[in-house]
Formats: sequence, structure tokens, C-alpha cells
Amino acid sequence: MAMTQSRAAINAVVFASTVGFMGIGLVDPILVAIADGLNATPSEVSLLFTSYFLITAVMMLITDIAATRIGLKNTIMLGAFVVALFALGSGNSNTVGQLVGYRSGWGLGNALFVATALTLIVTLSQKKGKESVRLYEAALGVGIAIGPLVGALLGQGSWRYPFWGTALLMLIGFVSIAYFVPATPVQRQQRHSLAAPFQALKQPKLRLISLSAFFYNFVFFAILAYSPFVLQLGVLEIGAVFFGWGLALAITSTLITPRWQSRLHPVSIIIRCQWVLVVLMLIMGYFAAPAHFDKTPLVIAIIVSGALFGVVNTLFTELAIETHPTSTSIASAAYNFVRWLGGAIAPILITHIGEHYGSAYSFSLAAVFALIACAIISRAKLPKPQISHPLPPLRATVAAPRRPVMILMDGSPSDTLAVDYAHQFLQPQNHRLLLVTVNVVEGVEGEGVRETPVQEMGQLKHYLQKLSERGFDVMSEAISDVLPMQVAKTIIRRGEALDAQLLVMVKHSHASFIQRALSFSVTQEVTEQARCPVLVIPKGDQSS
Repeated sequence: MAMTQSRAAINAVVFASTVGFMGIGLVDPILVAIADGLNATPSEVSLLFTSYFLITAVMMLITDIAATRIGLKNTIMLGAFVVALFALGSGNSNTVGQLVGYRSGWGLGNALFVATALTLIVTLSQKKGKESVRLYEAALGVGIAIGPLVGALLGQGSWRYPFWGTALLMLIGFVSIAYFVPATPVQRQQRHSLAAPFQALKQPKLRLISLSAFFYNFVFFAILAYSPFVLQLGVLEIGAVFFGWGLALAITSTLITPRWQSRLHPVSIIIRCQWVLVVLMLIMGYFAAPAHFDKTPLVIAIIVSGALFGVVNTLFTELAIETHPTSTSIASAAYNFVRWLGGAIAPILITHIGEHYGSAYSFSLAAVFALIACAIISRAKLPKPQISHPLPPLRATVAAPRRPVMILMDGSPSDTLAVDYAHQFLQPQNHRLLLVTVNVVEGVEGEGVRETPVQEMGQLKHYLQKLSERGFDVMSEAISDVLPMQVAKTIIRRGEALDAQLLVMVKHSHASFIQRALSFSVTQEVTEQARCPVLVIPKGDQSS
């Protein structure tokens, strides 16, 4: 596929993904208007979320099965068409029951669409690098941010207009995908049973993470589904508040979270964010009560919660996928099924309690659920790095000091640069060498590391032989089961354990400006935090 055709296909999927994610927050500004227009109670209107996410949860179990049977393109087109069809039906509803039913169909289409979008973007870009993930996250962030704004602007005329507008935009996305995206093959060899996600939940780490996300969703939907009824604002004002909420969520999920991950354990970050959410829920409960009602702290709390949701959502998803030892798609299906079950129960429960007992009770209950989520996630023990020696050491006759020089290998041709440096500038009588490979658990590639165990044993043997002939005392070492966000810390800790006198790694110059600005580079983090000297060899722009 030509570069321009590939870019057009990716842009078509990204545009449609943005529209798909708009549907999450689209209805927030018009919830009160829907209740007034259809003579419905807040609890009845909250069923818009319950029906949507209940179907989404169930569909998460079979979306991967559908994709392997009819292909990625056909699956995402089917999802886009279903979203457009049921969004149109939502706008034509005359009763709250009809609207809830159409939102169920919308959830079905959205599950087919969203679950397939990232895989299709990766396939079209012909790589598994961070660029594909960033495009998907950008679509997610923009969609969540502008959904409430679109709902508010169109909803000023009628609550029906946002639904019709979404149907039109998704229809445009459907046509774009049909025209620009090439056919994708059916992947028959990857089929698995409907029971696979339930079997995956027997894995303790995945089960704990999924359950924690289940209870966390009660906080998420206390904001998303219930708080618009508490604010006592107009359509445009609610849209502005939730635009700020979505913008904060988008910024932290795509820009801030990677930076935090390089410094703190993901479980530690989630727990800290959950504690802040507990405080926010209690603050909202206090100021939502009639005796202390004040809109300003409620608005501030909603926007701040968006920033926290961006961090927690991202980390929960990454942990769920990365801690499961088998298929990423199965782990994702299992996690999303449990997670969105919480999304189906939370809106009706929180809204019902607020409607009958008062807002303070709703937000206080959300705080309790946040504490339960904290207690569960704190029990999740992540895999510990395992050290092995894939090849026997080649020892020189010259006695060498005990402190080694660690040379980080990534299995690519750029390894030659590091080996050549050692060959030319290090001295056998002064330097003992250790060639180290970091094998990452099913994650996004990082600089200087590989996603999968090194297969090029022949090349590694060549490097060992070359350095041994030069007179070096040289060994190789593989560190396995490392989470992507823990790569740099694993390298630093291993260097400290070995009392390394020097660490050598190759700097890949194709890291994006955003990556460099946010210290997302493994190379930069190791350079800044390692106790021993770090030598970074520029790779330049040559292809690898």
C-alpha cells in the first residue's frame, strides 16, 4: 500500500474513532433537557448509560471473535453503521423507553467499533510502535473532550439535534472507511472460544485489576451520569463544564501519565489518584447538599476528577493487558467486560440513591466504592523481572575487575554500534563486559528494548566471540517479564545490583518531540537516574 493511501486509510479510522468516542459524553449536557422533554425522572434517564454500557460489556466478549471471522475492516464498518443507525433512532425517540432501547443498539455498534479501531490502526501503519497508540489515544482524547461541547452546541435547539449530528458524522466515517481502508484478511488461526475471557479471569492479577476497575467506575459515573442533575445549569453551561472535564482527561491520559509512569509504580499512582477521588467525592457530597449548595466547588471538582480519570483509565487498561501471560485481545475482552459491567450498574444505582435520599448519599457511596477499589488494586502483585543467561560466558585469560560494563542490547542492527564502541575504546584488562537484553511483557516498544525475547542468538554469539577474541571477559544476560513502564527502572536497579562501572546504550534519534519533552525516552530516564556513568551512543538517522 502506498504511503499516501496508508495515511488516508489511517486518517479515516482516526476520524471515525473520534466520532465514536464522542458518544460517551455527548448526552451529558442534554440529560436534564431529555428528562424535561420526555417527562422522565433522573433515574429513568440514567438508563441511557446503563443500557449503553451493559450491551458494551457483553459485546466485549465477542468483538474479537467477530473480527477474526469477518476481518477488521468489515467489523469496524459494521460497528460504524450500527452507531449511525441507532444514533438516528435516538434522535427520533418519543419516549424514554425508546431512547434507552436505541442507546442499547448504539452500545452494540460502539463495542464493535472501539474494540477494533486500535488493532486496525496498527495494521494499517504496518508497525506496533508508539505512533499507532498515540493516534488512537489522540482520537480518544479529542472525542471525549468535544463530545460534551457538540452536545451542548447542538442541544441548545433541541435535545434531538446532538443525536442526529452524531449519526451524520458517523455515516461520513463509515463512507471514509469503506473508500480509503483496504480489505483486511480473515485471521482464522487466531480464533478462540467465548469462554476464553472467563478463563482468563482465573488469573489472579487480571481478576484483581478488573474488579478494582469495576468499583472505580462508580466514581466515574457519579460524575458522568449523575452530576449534571446536581449542577442546576443550562445546556451550554453543562457542556462547557464537561468540555473542561474531557479536556483534562485527554491531557493527563496522553501527556501526563507516561511521565508519571517513568517515576512511580502504576499501582501506586492508581491508589494515590483514588484517594484524591475519595476526597473529591466527599467535597461534592457536602456542596451538593441543599444546606451547603454551591456550584463553584462542584464545577472545580468535576474538572479535577477528569484529570484523575485520564490517569487511572490509562493505567488500568495497561495493567490489565500487560499482566496477563497470554493473548492481549483475550485479556482486554475479560477486563472490559468486568469494567463496563460496573459502568452499567453504577449510573442507575448512584442516580436512584440521589433521587430518593439526596446527592450527599450518592457521592458518599461513590467515595466508599473508591476505597474498595483501592483495597483491591493494592493486592495486585505485578510480575518480577527474571534474570537468565541465554549463552555461556566466554572468559579471557587476562584477569579482569569484578565491576562490569553493562551494554544494553535490543536485538537490532544498532547493537553493532555498542559492540564496536566496546571493541575500540574499552580495555580488556580494565573492563569486564555484560551484554544485557530486556524482554518486555506484551507492551509498546521502548528505546533500547525489545517487545519479545531475542531470537537472533546467532548474532549474540557473534558479538560474544568478537569481544572474547579481543581479550574481554564477556557474558550475556536476559531480563524477562518486565512491564513497559518499568524498563528504565529495571535497567537502573540491575546496574546497581552489579555495581556496574559504566552503562552503554544506543540512542534512537527517531523519538518524537513530545516523547523527548516528556522524558518518555528510556534512554533519558536511565541517563538522569542511574548512579553509574551512562554512555549514550547516537544512532543517527540510518535505518535499522
